[in-house]
Amino acid sequence: MLLADGVGPANDGRGYVLRRLIRRGMVHARRLGPASTFHRGCRSSPDCSRRLPRVKKQVDRIAEAVRSEEERFGVALRQAWSDCNLT
Repeated sequence: MLLADGVGPANDGRGYVLRRLIRRGMVHARRLGPASTFHRGCRSSPDCSRRLPRVKKQVDRIAEAVRSEEERFGVALRQAWSDCNLT
């Protein structure tokens, strides 16, 4: 809903809350298996959110924003993991 309202992942305010929600969802998706991706669920979200016109029109944009944040978080995790393995 935040993405449909024009809020994007950011380092402060509503954008930060959104970023944390996306990343938490990603962590839970990875628990399902290494091939699980969170952004795929955006296109197959429950019918309740797809009934809203502003969400239905922006499903692809929303999924792309989540995919992009998923990539950024993956890079951050890999970087943190490689930093831990150097010692």
